[in-house]
Amino acid sequence: MHYRELAYEPGLFDLFNKQIPYTVINLDGDSHLFSLEFTEAVPFGELRERLASAGLLEPAGSQ
Repeated sequence: MHYRELAYEPGLFDLFNKQIPYTVINLDGDSHLFSLEFTEAVPFGELRERLASAGLLEPAGSQ
């Protein structure tokens, strides 16, 4: 199994595309999950770009 460790940054969000299977393993301390649902569907790529433009998310590929 391949894995990728996330380096959490205070004040930033990690965005998961729930259309792609994933697993979360918490190895240290507390973690919190915030789920958001939209009335109208927003494509994942568009949502990612909006959050990055607002400074809430690292741009894709920067990690």
